Amino acid sequence: MREIARESCRLFGLGTSAAVVAALPTGTRVVRRGRAFELLGRVVAVAVVVVAVAPALAFGASRQLVVDRDGVQCPNAGFTSIQAAVDAADAGDVVRVCPDVYRETVRVEKALMLRGEPDAAEAVDCFDPRASQLSDADPTRQVIVEGGRSPAPPLFDLAADGIELKGFVLQGAYSETAGDYTPAINTSDRFSGYRISHNVVRLSKVGIQFGSSGRDGSRFDHNCLRENGWDLATDDRKLADARVDHNATFKTTFIAFEPLNGRIERVTFDHNASRETGFYAYWVQNSSDSRIIANTVESAAFGVRVGGLAPSVALEISRNRITNPPGGRAQTGIQFDSGSTAPSREVAVLENTITGMVFTGIVARGGPVDPAPSVINSEFSRNVTSGNGLDGIALWGGNAGNVVRANLAERNGRYGIYARGAINTLFADNTMLGNGANPTSGGVDARDLLRESNRWTGNECLTDLPVGTICGIRQP
Repeated sequence: MREIARESCRLFGLGTSAAVVAALPTGTRVVRRGRAFELLGRVVAVAVVVVAVAPALAFGASRQLVVDRDGVQCPNAGFTSIQAAVDAADAGDVVRVCPDVYRETVRVEKALMLRGEPDAAEAVDCFDPRASQLSDADPTRQVIVEGGRSPAPPLFDLAADGIELKGFVLQGAYSETAGDYTPAINTSDRFSGYRISHNVVRLSKVGIQFGSSGRDGSRFDHNCLRENGWDLATDDRKLADARVDHNATFKTTFIAFEPLNGRIERVTFDHNASRETGFYAYWVQNSSDSRIIANTVESAAFGVRVGGLAPSVALEISRNRITNPPGGRAQTGIQFDSGSTAPSREVAVLENTITGMVFTGIVARGGPVDPAPSVINSEFSRNVTSGNGLDGIALWGGNAGNVVRANLAERNGRYGIYARGAINTLFADNTMLGNGANPTSGGVDARDLLRESNRWTGNECLTDLPVGTICGIRQP
């Protein structure tokens, strides 16, 4: 029964610590029935379960340890360094850190709530166009943890289950040593249940190296990440059962969100906003059952890149808005890349809006340029790709078994939808109008280089190649 209780608590964000499960009366039966649970033979609403269990959470009976480096804001503080308070704390305690500049690195090996000044962090305009300086943070209002430019441990190294980090300004974790990607925040895939929110992470080589075992859900949310080399990465670690949401990234030199090198399982990226990213807003590979949904990307060289070294399976990319302002340098909205491994499969690219790219809105690369296809047995539906310099949607050679349905591709420079060697693909009920807008492109609304290998039916367009074989055709 305790394992069932542990699962029910995990589903509703209560954690699965022994303290939570032990809080249930002896003999209690917890059975999931829709959105309710049965306790002692009675069906009780989830809200009641939460109220009943919450007082038993470790943080409910916690001590508060207060830190103030100079004793000005919090004259009764018992500690002058964060690490000293962490060392003195017991699991479940709260370490409250008062405004100041703390030039230290902190390792946490127990379940603690580390609390800075979340309101002061939230007040930072993450998209302020002025360049940041280490000196422009306000130590009278903000809790600033600052690193140096030589190799050093992470500013916060979080090595236990159930750690919360909230309300800090983390800056200057920047090693100039080649190959040293030490982040401002480090979490381990040996643990889980992390909650990292309402922080500002800036002027660092890597904002966070995010790992989680997946035993409990982890969340990284409502953070401002600006002027870092990489904002979020998963180098050499697994990230499972996690949500990355409502974050803002600005002027990232390389990649904003890079769930790339470790194994990615059941991770959702949603409602994040990225502006002026040097290379990729998202680069994902080696993932399963994950989602990139409802994000906005403005002026990134590439909005979303999938694959390249390892495929993704059952990935959803939906309801994202990827734009390029006039004069911007964004090249491609969503790009699938092939590599030496198998192509991505069972991907759903749905209801995205992609406008103004220098090249193509959505492209699945393959032959003849690349040695292998990049995506198979996947769906591209109800996307809007308009005003892009080259093509709206392009599927290159070898990509097979895909469905391209009910998309709107209009006013693109060359082709609305381009089957550049794709095979065994269904193109149905798409609207492609006003394409070939670049008079030097020789473009048309729809083109298929291997027309006999694909099925086109119910598509609305005016110009096609081969002529008369796509627009208005109903093919059984």
